[in-house]
Amino acid sequence: MGEHRNESSEELRAQLEVVRRRLSEAEETLLAIREGEVDAVVVSGSRGDRIFSLDQGEDVYRLMVEATNEAGLAVAPDGTVVFANNCLARMLGVPLEQIVGKPFALSVHPTIGRIWLRCSTRLSDTQPTRGWS
Repeated sequence: MGEHRNESSEELRAQLEVVRRRLSEAEETLLAIREGEVDAVVVSGSRGDRIFSLDQGEDVYRLMVEATNEAGLAVAPDGTVVFANNCLARMLGVPLEQIVGKPFALSVHPTIGRIWLRCSTRLSDTQPTRGWS
């Protein structure tokens, strides 16, 4: 039984090393982007390779949010979704076109929509409005 535990431990160490290496590579890439050493990024995904030009600062963040396997969205102070990624659309079971440009509360279950509206109203009442660029 102790031998099995060592194998599992070794497997975990190997997996951890892979994750550390990938994190290091990602940090180096982000630093190169931040320092202006990179002017385009190729992202490989289920729809094939996509090239993103990094001529504007927000492109880097949009690229990261679009390419991630986590749901992401940006909502204007009035509750309108100004950006959402494909992962969010899959999670909600709604085409992306039916989310962006619409009130977020309409894209989710009515109970969650009511909670969202209540929370976002409280937040906008307590914090100064920030402009959108």
